Amino acid sequence: MLAAGYLAFLSDQGRAPVGVHGDIVAGPRVAVERDPFPGRPPVAYRFNAQGFRGPEWGPRKPGVRRGMLVGDSFAFGLGVEWDDTLGEAVARRLREAPDHRDVEVVNVGIAGLNLRSNVDVYEALRGELDPDFVVMTLVGWNDLSPQDAQGFLRRVRTVGAVSFAAFLCPAVRPLWDFVFDRWATLDRDGAVRILDEQLLRLRRLREGARGPFVVVGYYVEDEAVRARLLAEPSIVFLDLHVDPAETLPGDGHPTPALNRRAAAEIVDRIGDIVLH
Repeated sequence: MLAAGYLAFLSDQGRAPVGVHGDIVAGPRVAVERDPFPGRPPVAYRFNAQGFRGPEWGPRKPGVRRGMLVGDSFAFGLGVEWDDTLGEAVARRLREAPDHRDVEVVNVGIAGLNLRSNVDVYEALRGELDPDFVVMTLVGWNDLSPQDAQGFLRRVRTVGAVSFAAFLCPAVRPLWDFVFDRWATLDRDGAVRILDEQLLRLRRLREGARGPFVVVGYYVEDEAVRARLLAEPSIVFLDLHVDPAETLPGDGHPTPALNRRAAAEIVDRIGDIVLH
């Protein structure tokens, strides 16, 4: 009976939606999902056919500058309405510039990802989206963890210790998230190695690419990490100061005010390049 139940569990996991980059997308392929977290505002998240937050995207429109927003829940916009997300704030700021053009920012942020998975998303979608510029969020040590939500979902779909534990106990998923959210703070040398590996990947992926690639750092307090990001020639690193008053209470995610300020700093750094 136990074996039959486990096999049925694996079968259910195998039927879960698989995203364009091989694992998961930002949400279910439904129109609306409400945020279940009791401490956040009751935001309704709307998803497109690809499973990412926001409107449908298609081929680039003539005369429209296109940005690509990659990252975890900070990019996705947990706890804020669509118009208050970082991507929309950047697009709005660029449209308001003196030499403005029509601008769109495609949000491919997925809650729960780390840097390695964010680079996976960029690599998978850069050709399809063909962006004029890219913004990627990087959230402190959290995003330098060796595993993330993708790692769990890869393992839970195959026979092994993780899937069997998840079959026996639903608490395995939140425990996985808890452990790996904090892993990089315990193994900082390993976290720096992950950063070096992914910066090298980005450098290779950016060879011949058009437009700037901005990495927005939240809670990046380690000097070694900051120095590497500042020295990397393939990116523009924006070390964003986070005022606790501009984050959701007890949550740490950006409020609309912080997203607007981040957008202003991004546009100050790359606006001239994007609009000309």
